[in-house]
Amino acid sequence: MALLKSLFRNKWVKLALVGFISVLVFFIGLYISIYLGGFW
Repeated sequence: MALLKSLFRNKWVKLALVGFISVLVFFIGLYISIYLGGFW
């Protein structure tokens, strides 16, 4: 548990996490737009 806390204090881990989440959100949005808009 202490290891996890020290990991979250690390700015590089936070940066990687934010980058990963933003890429994930981008791909989900892309998939939804293709799914709803059909294949152009």
